[in-house]
Amino acid sequence: MGWHLPYRPLDTALKFQVSVQTESTFNGDNSGANIRYGLQLRPAPKQGWGDYCLEVQQTDTRYHTGKINPADDVILRLAAPWKKLELLLDKNGNPYNIRNHVEIWQLWNEDVRIAVQATYKGQWVDEMVRKTDDLILHPDQLLKTILTKDQVLANYFNDVYKRVFDFRTQHSAPATSMQHVMGENFVPLQEVWQYRKTPAGGHVDAEGFLPETADMTSVKSVKEWLQRKTGTVITEQLEVKRAANYEISQQTGWYNAFNTISIMRLGNVWQKRTTIQLSPEKMNSNGR
Repeated sequence: MGWHLPYRPLDTALKFQVSVQTESTFNGDNSGANIRYGLQLRPAPKQGWGDYCLEVQQTDTRYHTGKINPADDVILRLAAPWKKLELLLDKNGNPYNIRNHVEIWQLWNEDVRIAVQATYKGQWVDEMVRKTDDLILHPDQLLKTILTKDQVLANYFNDVYKRVFDFRTQHSAPATSMQHVMGENFVPLQEVWQYRKTPAGGHVDAEGFLPETADMTSVKSVKEWLQRKTGTVITEQLEVKRAANYEISQQTGWYNAFNTISIMRLGNVWQKRTTIQLSPEKMNSNGR
């Protein structure tokens, strides 16, 4: 027995500032990136009976890099067509369809694909472009990919309203979810969540790790990627840990801030650290 957090549709616009920092170490060689942008969520006008639509838009992207991994850069560029999304939500606040799919396809076909291929060359780039081409053709698969690979949206729409919390401990039962590592690679993390009520609304802490009994198919793909880069067989065990905390607004019932950190390590060969911060947009001196 347990309880769910109550869900109610968003009835006001929310504006956030997002910071995503990645730091990678590969055989002692460091690379990383710091991406900052605005994120707006607001109810979108209905165009059909019973449809609740949420507009999700990235704004004012600022992209600072040290020595960035080209694969990460290409992934960011390939995601440009869906910086503005119109998402239809179900009764639990989970997106189930993309209403502006036609506009996304046009932006990809007429602009982004051409720009990516003009910037990077090589078989790996052509393959990533081909996969993106196939992906955007299928809105169901595109939505699923966005909600897993875009780690900001993956954290925002993380089924918090469907999670069952124990009345006594306020813990959720351990649950496994697929977490994006990089490229096409995902790993299954087992997470436990804990809730506590606060004067401003609610606070949720989450901790996760890659179990030793995890599906080795996904882990194998990460090792194979590193073996291709190093030319040697990787025997070390993949370690993945993640911690996150989420603030829920009493006024809206939606997240108004969160912080996450994930660390992925393969022996002394490779490590990637990703830190994500979502915070309310700061007003200027005029209150805007």
